[in-house]
Amino acid sequence: MLKRIGTLKRIALIVFFVWTIIAAALASDLFFSSKENVKKRATEEASAVITYFLTISDWLVKNSPVLERNIVKDIAKIGGEKNRQKLNEKMILVQMDVGSPEVFLILVKKDLNFQTDNYKLENWQNIFIKQLMTSGEAGLFIDEVGKEEFVRALEPIVMNNECAICKLFNIKNIEQYIGGIFVSVAISTELSQSYSHIWNMVGSIFVIWLLGLAAIIYGYKKASSALARRLRNYEESIYNLVDIIEKRDSYTAGHTQRVAKYASLIANHLKVSQFNKDLLYRASMLHDIGKISTPDSILLKPGKLNELEYKIIKNHVTTSYEILSKVSIYKDIAEIVRHHHEYYDGSGYPQALKGDQIPFLSQILTVADGFDAMTTDRIYKARKTVSETIAEISQLSGHQFNPVIVKSAIVVLSKVNIDDKVAQLPESDLQHERFSYFYKDNLTHAYNKKYLELLLTKQPHELAKYKYALLIKVHNFTQYNAQNSWEKGDEKLQEIVSTLQAIGKNQLVFRLFGDDFILLLNNRINSSQKDNILRNEVQGTCLLYSTCYVNLKNRKPISIKELESLVGTKA
Repeated sequence: MLKRIGTLKRIALIVFFVWTIIAAALASDLFFSSKENVKKRATEEASAVITYFLTISDWLVKNSPVLERNIVKDIAKIGGEKNRQKLNEKMILVQMDVGSPEVFLILVKKDLNFQTDNYKLENWQNIFIKQLMTSGEAGLFIDEVGKEEFVRALEPIVMNNECAICKLFNIKNIEQYIGGIFVSVAISTELSQSYSHIWNMVGSIFVIWLLGLAAIIYGYKKASSALARRLRNYEESIYNLVDIIEKRDSYTAGHTQRVAKYASLIANHLKVSQFNKDLLYRASMLHDIGKISTPDSILLKPGKLNELEYKIIKNHVTTSYEILSKVSIYKDIAEIVRHHHEYYDGSGYPQALKGDQIPFLSQILTVADGFDAMTTDRIYKARKTVSETIAEISQLSGHQFNPVIVKSAIVVLSKVNIDDKVAQLPESDLQHERFSYFYKDNLTHAYNKKYLELLLTKQPHELAKYKYALLIKVHNFTQYNAQNSWEKGDEKLQEIVSTLQAIGKNQLVFRLFGDDFILLLNNRINSSQKDNILRNEVQGTCLLYSTCYVNLKNRKPISIKELESLVGTKA
């Protein structure tokens, strides 16, 4: 999901840049092509003027009844009498008065000498006259004069008896002359008008660009809003799933939160990207989701697992992967969760990957998971201190853990404060009921010998809550069963345990053997209450009972065998 949001941002930026480039390219193309277009139009205009001049000359010749009389008037119609110049006997120049462009008719004798003959022409006209004398071909070029540009064009005149121009000017000895129509078109004016039009078009392009940009922003906001809603649902789904785990196993819930915290600390020190840190956090919160399918008898077992149970619980990583990979919003973290029990040397599960074959984020999760397991009390194993845990993680560097990650873990986890209240012992009524599945007597619901042994050997800090142990031995129970039946004997045992459990709060009742009981107490009960503790239960029966106290506070740790011995001797 996070990857999709990042992809959406990249797509939006790409579309924005492409759209901007297109708009800029269109605007630039208008400016760069405008000059070429103006030159092209100027060239076409020059050609059109030449064609017009030749056409009108033919028309004048054909429609003048008497050429000798009307020639001057007809020429005046074209260019005006004042524009006709006879520079000398070897050159005739007529500037046609047609406004823009400038049109000149220039006729020169073939024997014109540029070095000695006196004539006044512009430089571009001289270039064309030389071209007429050498090749006689038409010409066209772009001429720059200062900051101005012009299109200069030449159309040669065929000097023969059919030459309309020659007839108009009554030129004798035609074969001695060469000439042509000279046209000059100023580009600057055209370019100025073109730029004015271009700026209008650029303004239109800018408006279109703004509309496109608005569409991109709107589309991005709509899409990102939809993804944001999905992301919120994603977050809610994650914590709902975590809540399911919490309700099933409070230890696992606290474990996932702590592992997520430790993994984030390590990732920060390793300078993992924010995107990957978010993935790692979510993977940490759900890394044990597969335990949903683990039987309660294994998942909630407060003791050490046997070989078969361990094999079953290992399947939770594969189950986690299968659950997460089938949901699109969880696919990003499915692979991380799948491999968080792989070890660096290849001795882990489920695929026995090693080294760089294991996803890096999974390797971080492995260290965080191991750190929490070592620093948390289990029923069958006391917690290690932070310094002890760091030392063990260092020893496992290169074997169970990635050495690079271990270096960062040592730095950040050495400063962690461990909550010493975190344990696997039951707290709520529901947890007590689950706990009873393993450590309570099925008949009387008193705690069994196995739990007492666990407190004495594995949970000394839990045992330290109690100052005294009251040992109670009930006699003649075999006789009672024979007189009243086994069923009545079971009812009597339940009655005895109910009485003992009602003595006070914060005390534990154990059924040690068939008819032996131990109470762990915070405070001593008075002698009278002790001596009459089961008076009502044994009255009128063959049953008897005996009691004795063991002071737990002022003696060294006691074993289950010692308690068994005390029950026997004191009785």
